[in-house]
Amino acid sequence: METSKELSQDIFLKLFEASERINPELGVKSYLLGIAKYTVIDWFRKIENNKKLKDSLIKRYQAHQENVNLETQILSQIDLATIQNILVNLPENGRKVYQLVRIKEYSYDEAAEELKISKDTVKYHLKIADKLIKSKITGLNYFQIALLISLLPPFKN
Repeated sequence: METSKELSQDIFLKLFEASERINPELGVKSYLLGIAKYTVIDWFRKIENNKKLKDSLIKRYQAHQENVNLETQILSQIDLATIQNILVNLPENGRKVYQLVRIKEYSYDEAAEELKISKDTVKYHLKIADKLIKSKITGLNYFQIALLISLLPPFKN
């Protein structure tokens, strides 16, 4: 309904603007039908062009997102490999503590009981591992490091 009102206004506005060129002896009816026909055709063209533009923008946006995601995935894989390399180079007890507390989310007490070491030793190993990871990885905040660590496969005992 709204579109028909707008088109009617456009048609009569064009008729008014062209009123000086209309021959009164030929009548207004044929001229009005011609203006209406071309106004509606232009409207459909505009809709089609808008649809094509919208589709083009969506494709471009999706392609950009795929590129961003691919780049992000590559960087994440590099960071993940770096963290794995760091953890592999930790002493065996440190690696076990880190796996239990940071990856499997054990409490300090649970990890200490599992490994038959003191709670303070668990804290000590975690402190060393955290420092080592933070010193080797620059540009990542603690949340990103924790997220990457959660993606690691479990270490073999």
